[in-house]
Amino acid sequence: IFLALLCSAKCFVGRHLTMTQTDQTIFKKFALTTLISASILFNNGNVSSLSFADEPKIGLIQLKICDVGTGKGCDDLAENNDFIKELQRKSAEKKEERRLEMLDKYNQNNFKDFFRVLDQHMVRKGPNDYVIMTNQEYEAARKLGQVEKDR
Repeated sequence: IFLALLCSAKCFVGRHLTMTQTDQTIFKKFALTTLISASILFNNGNVSSLSFADEPKIGLIQLKICDVGTGKGCDDLAENNDFIKELQRKSAEKKEERRLEMLDKYNQNNFKDFFRVLDQHMVRKGPNDYVIMTNQEYEAARKLGQVEKDR
């Protein structure tokens, strides 16, 4: 009976070519669940005797990544080379500094135009420190030499 159920499920999916890939996957999972349930019933609840040749092997894919000198993959990439390890250490030390520089560039490049649409100016006071000024405030500060002209 088990083999008959298995063959009929595979034949059903194979004959219905109009089924989408997602529908076929859902049906196969449903059929497999039904077959497992039927098999458990016919084996008097003995689950340990069940085995499937096409049983999927599920595992977690783990990548060892070295990002800016930090991560589980850095040792493998360095291959016991002291020069590479020193470069990774220097990169790791400057990681936060570079992140802040990138954030500052992002803010400068992306938000100035946004505030211009609102008739305002985004003025940089320092690293990652900005102030928003109206057109009048900006012109007054520019005349006093407190801000540079926008580029």
